[in-house]
Amino acid sequence: MRIFLSHTTRNKPLVREVRSGLPEHINAWIDEKDLLAGDSIQNMIRNAIQTDTDFLVVFVDDSVPKSTWVAKELEWARAEENRLGRPFIIPIIIEDAELGDLDWLRERLFLRCHGYTEADTNRLANELSSALFGWLSRDIERLRRPPEPDANDLALLGRADELLQATAQRVRAVVLPHRKSNPMQLGMLFDRLVSTGQVPLSSPKDLHDILFRLRERKLLSGVTIAGGRIYVEEEHLSWRLQESLAAKQAIAEFATNFINDGNVVFVDGGSTALHVCKNICRNLQFHAWESLTIVTNSPPVAAEFALLANELGLDDYDTRLQVFSVGGRMRMNAATVVALDGAESTIPALAEHLGGFDIALCGTNGIHWPGGCTTTSAAQAQGKRLALENFRRRVIMADASKYDVKQEMIFAGFDMGLEIITAPGGNRGIVEDLSSKIEGTGSTITLTP
Repeated sequence: MRIFLSHTTRNKPLVREVRSGLPEHINAWIDEKDLLAGDSIQNMIRNAIQTDTDFLVVFVDDSVPKSTWVAKELEWARAEENRLGRPFIIPIIIEDAELGDLDWLRERLFLRCHGYTEADTNRLANELSSALFGWLSRDIERLRRPPEPDANDLALLGRADELLQATAQRVRAVVLPHRKSNPMQLGMLFDRLVSTGQVPLSSPKDLHDILFRLRERKLLSGVTIAGGRIYVEEEHLSWRLQESLAAKQAIAEFATNFINDGNVVFVDGGSTALHVCKNICRNLQFHAWESLTIVTNSPPVAAEFALLANELGLDDYDTRLQVFSVGGRMRMNAATVVALDGAESTIPALAEHLGGFDIALCGTNGIHWPGGCTTTSAAQAQGKRLALENFRRRVIMADASKYDVKQEMIFAGFDMGLEIITAPGGNRGIVEDLSSKIEGTGSTITLTP
């Protein structure tokens, strides 16, 4: 999840402290970190708000009505809110003040800053995390029950949406290997798309027009386009879910069979892990286990379990299902994350609190010899590494497209005794080659039936 932190200069120290208290799965956009020398400030901030973030969080005091920048950010955010048709702006009231033209912020459900001590900022960070989690839960519930199509829906509009989705998927597939350290020139992207016939383009201008439409529809979230170059800054769950769907479902089904009654199971973030989560929920509905404890660092995974708990009418401490998120324990009947009493809520602390973990089910962005399993983010790599180190059984779920892909950060080596699950499909030769290379390392590769 990505959020934008809107604030005045006066409140920057507070914003830094709150940002540092947010869990690693919430990526907070803040100008001093994300703006580089030479960037067009207005364009970068507007693009960040309208194409690359899920919520705008504004810190409100009497300096805000005087800030031209905050006014612009809120104007862009309200336009995005109207486009999305859902709340997008979350106010945090630092102090009561006359807001003038911004008085509409008081009509929102807001959070309040109670002080400036470390305990105060940590409390605010936890409240913000819970609020974001609540909105995510509501969005997932809404997506589960899409509105009935209107009888007068135009088939042409539906076809246009399908074409845009397919085009975005093809562009992402070409750009995926390219990061900030090895960006792809737009001219090269044009040549690749034309030569393969994947996207009908007659000129580079056509490519620019299509990329603009895709960015406007947030179909390229996580992809950066700047200075005639394009690269993947962050792989987003929304478009990873569309890749290798059958393989991920097969891997998830196979991995779910490893779970026994009474287990403590870590479910990682990512698209394959979300399929695992859905399988676990379905099995719980059919009473496959009498007792299960889930630990996760993924808001979408936690949200799925919160919805299941609501459907089953589970109480906070119902032994059928307990869910712990990195950051605290999930209250089933309120769908919020609360801190553990008198304890930290890091992965090692949760392991100690729960008396050890049984199975870790982790995804990976890449897997190669001799390095191991890799991802793009140092924080994400640390979380995966801690999860694997604290579990007795370490399972890596990797569809064949992840093989021979090397990302920046290694989070698991083959000497960790990994059980790697892969579905048959493309890149079979590469999979078999890696399988032979890791013999004797303590790790294995299993192909699903």
